[in-house]
Amino acid sequence: MVSITRRAPASRTIDRLEAGDVVTIVACNSCAHYCGTGGRLAMDHLAFHLQEKGVTVARKEVVTKVCIQEQLRRCKCEGTIVLMACSSGLVSAREAWPEADIIHTNETLGLGSYDFERRSAILLLPFPGHEDLVGERFPNQTLEDWP
Repeated sequence: MVSITRRAPASRTIDRLEAGDVVTIVACNSCAHYCGTGGRLAMDHLAFHLQEKGVTVARKEVVTKVCIQEQLRRCKCEGTIVLMACSSGLVSAREAWPEADIIHTNETLGLGSYDFERRSAILLLPFPGHEDLVGERFPNQTLEDWP
């Protein structure tokens, strides 16, 4: 099973940051990576756009599974945490860093499976409000669509 995510609108996430802000980007390299909303490539793309905006990216951390707190605790974070993970990863991050300001860049749609041949995840068990997306494949956005 894979947590299926898509990027939340920039107006709810990275638009909260301003020039001069300092951030650490923490990206999940499992489910979010499969959906194109995490992993190194998406993290580097986001870092580039934040730096263009004048935000200082102090650190970039790729975590195998953000939902596992032991893996999160190895990260060294500075400033606001920009989290590229599912809602389970968000809960884990809030427990690992209870005092941190965390900006969550993804919206979790439900659970699904990953097809390595087609390099996409498919939504099978939607969370409430996302039933119309059953059967849709992710990623369905390109990096150029965001931010």
